[in-house]
Amino acid sequence: MQSARSHVAGLEPVPVSRLLEQVKLVLEGTPGLASALVVGEVTSIREVGGHRYFTLKDEEGGLLRCVLFQTQVVRSRIELGRMYVVGGRVSVYPAQGQLQLYVRDVRPMDVGDLQRRYELLKAKLQSEGLFDQSRKLDLPSWPGRIGIATSATGSVIHDLQSVIGRRFPMAEVVLAPCSVQGIEAPNSIVRSLRALCRVGVDVIVVARGGGAPEDLAWFNDEKVVREVRRVSEDAGIPVVSAVGHETDVTLCDFAADLRAPTPSVAGELIVRDSAEVMAHLVHIERRVSAVAAKVVGTLEHRTGEASGRIVRRVGAILDMSGVQIHALDRRLGSLIGARVSLGSDRLGAQESQLKKLARRRVETSESRLETASGNLRLLGPAQVVARGYAIVEDGTRGKVVTTVTDAYLGQPLRLRLRDGTIAATVTTIAVLESSVEMAATTQSQDARPGTKVSE
Repeated sequence: MQSARSHVAGLEPVPVSRLLEQVKLVLEGTPGLASALVVGEVTSIREVGGHRYFTLKDEEGGLLRCVLFQTQVVRSRIELGRMYVVGGRVSVYPAQGQLQLYVRDVRPMDVGDLQRRYELLKAKLQSEGLFDQSRKLDLPSWPGRIGIATSATGSVIHDLQSVIGRRFPMAEVVLAPCSVQGIEAPNSIVRSLRALCRVGVDVIVVARGGGAPEDLAWFNDEKVVREVRRVSEDAGIPVVSAVGHETDVTLCDFAADLRAPTPSVAGELIVRDSAEVMAHLVHIERRVSAVAAKVVGTLEHRTGEASGRIVRRVGAILDMSGVQIHALDRRLGSLIGARVSLGSDRLGAQESQLKKLARRRVETSESRLETASGNLRLLGPAQVVARGYAIVEDGTRGKVVTTVTDAYLGQPLRLRLRDGTIAATVTTIAVLESSVEMAATTQSQDARPGTKVSE
C-alpha cells in the first residue's frame, strides 16, 4: 500500500481544520490584520440570533464578509447601499473556510472622509498635469452629433434634450445610459464614455443632477477622471462636465475641457440658437451690400476727379501763348485723346469688374441665406406634418404628447394633420421595455424620438 506521506518536499498532509487554524493564527498575529480599518459599501445584510452579518464591496469589486456579534455595541446603524468605515480584526471562520472581518466599530463615511480623499487625489492628479488648461480642447462651433453620458431616467436627459432641440433642432443627440450613483457608478460611467467614442460624436456631456456630497463622490473617482481626460486627448472629443448644481465642484470638472454649472446650461453652451444663425446670415448680407455700394461710390468719385484734372489741364494749355498753342496743338490733341481714352477704358473695366464682384458676393449670400432658410423650413413642424406625420396633442390642455408616460386611458386627443385635425381617445397604452442601453435621439422643436446604442 502506497504511503500517505506527501510527495511535495516530504510534507506530512494535515486535516483541513488544522490548516485553517494555522492560517487563523497567522492572520490574528499580524499587526495590520489584528486591528484593520476598511472602507466600502454595504451590499448585503442579515441578522441571525442577534448577530449581524454583512458584506462590504469596494470600487474595484472586492468583497469582504463581516460579522458583528450582538455583544459588540456600536453606535451607527448599518444600512444597505451606504459607505462605511469599519474597524475590526481579520480572521478565518474554520467551519466554512471563510475569511471575514470581526467588527469592533462601524461608522458611516462622513463629509470629512470624502473631502480628505478628494484633496489627496486632486493633489496627485494636479501634479501629473491632468488639469492643465493648455491641454483643454475648444468646443465645436456647429456640433452635428452630441453624446450624453447620464442616467436614462430622471430629469437630466430630458432637460438636455429639450434645450438642444429648442436651440438647434438639426443636432442629433446620442444617449449612453449609465449609473450615476452607487458603487457601480464609476465603471458604468467609463463604459458609457468609451461607447460614445466608438459610435463617433462631436462633443460629449457627462451629467447628473444635484445631490449630497456622497452622491456626487463617484465623479471624484480616479477611473472616471482619467477616462474624461483620455477621451479628450486620445479620441480628440471635447468633454463638458455638468455634475450637480453651480456650487458643486468635482474632479471631473477639473479634467473636462469645459465645466457647466448645470446640465441645462451645458445644453446652451454646446449649441447655438438657430435664430442667432439667421441673424448672422442677415448681417453678412447687409455687410456685402454695404461694401458693394462703397466700391461703386469710390469708383464714381475717382472718375469725377480724373475728369476734373483733365479739364483743368486743358484749360491751362489753352491759356498759353498763341505760339505755344500753335506748336503743341497737334501733340496735345493726340496726347489728351489717348490718355482720356486709356483712362476711360481702365476705369470702365475696373468699374465693371468691381460691380461683377459685388453682384457675385450678394448673389452668393442670398443663395446661402435661401438654402439655410429652406433647410429650416424643411425641419419645421408644418413640413413634417405634410410628409404624413401627425402632431398628437392633449385634447384638454393642448400640450403636445411626446411619450406614453404623458398619456392615460380615456384621455381625449387632437391629431393635427396636413389639412385639418382629428379628435381621438386613448383606449390602449403599450410601453416599449428597454434595458440599460444607449439611446441616440434626434431632437427637434417637436421632440422627435432618437437612436439607441448599447454600451
